[in-house]
Amino acid sequence: MAATDSVYRWLEGAGLQRFYNSFKNQGIDEEKFVNLIVSDYHGLGVIELNDRQTLFKLIQVVKKELENTPSTEMENEIPLNNGSLYPHRKNAAISQSTGNLEVQECESPPSPCVKADSKHRYRRAKKSSSMEDIQKSSLSGSRITVCVRKRPLNPKEKGKGEVDCASTKGDSTFFVTEPRTKVDLTKFMCTHKFYFDLVFDESVDNEQIYVQTCKPMVDFFFEGGKCTCFAYGQTGSGKTYTMMGPEGGNKVQNGLYVLAARDIFRGLKRHPNLIINVSFFEIYGGKFYDLLNGRQRLDLRE
Repeated sequence: MAATDSVYRWLEGAGLQRFYNSFKNQGIDEEKFVNLIVSDYHGLGVIELNDRQTLFKLIQVVKKELENTPSTEMENEIPLNNGSLYPHRKNAAISQSTGNLEVQECESPPSPCVKADSKHRYRRAKKSSSMEDIQKSSLSGSRITVCVRKRPLNPKEKGKGEVDCASTKGDSTFFVTEPRTKVDLTKFMCTHKFYFDLVFDESVDNEQIYVQTCKPMVDFFFEGGKCTCFAYGQTGSGKTYTMMGPEGGNKVQNGLYVLAARDIFRGLKRHPNLIINVSFFEIYGGKFYDLLNGRQRLDLRE
């Protein structure tokens, strides 16, 4: 019954219980629930932006609670902020620095309460170190996975005395610190928290990122699958460094494209019947150029 279903309780705590039948019909259990991604929401009937945002936040909360809960029977409700079902925290000070600059955590999203009883056994959410399991767990068999890489300050930024405003925690949490000023002109630092499928800090090199992101896709490709990997970010964010490798320097470090090409051509030895076709385009200012044909201008038809 819905009253004893954990997925229903989670949805109810976030005010999304009206979608429960869609989840039930799709066979969404506890393990599949925490592995849902944004592209799955439409198939479950979650279409409105506010509902999609609430569901995303709910999945993050449930995932975090299950990861921190032993795989044993729990008899009581997990308490959150004095039992409040939707504890809002606005400008809750998390630390104090010298002078008149304080560091605060900005308004946090609601944290729905997770319940359990003695009749139900929770299974800890499975954390995968690669995208292989993520790709196979999707409802439709396709998966968009967003991975974020933090870059360090470059020499020019360090020379200006700029401060690194980004930080990471674990393999899925990214923080951005923003300077703000209150109405009374008191300055403070506001910390924003973001969740992604995978997060890499500046200590991780291209080879490690490749193993955790692209390598499983190469294996999937040889099994007959279709996959795409691309980098997105503003100028100077490190796209070329990650995808092509750094230019110059004492340490040679290949990019993801080079590493993937290496493994693809190695794989051809095991699949001599396959043929590789390569295209290399540049998209700039809405215009397309063929980089393997003297930057010839191309017309995008579809």
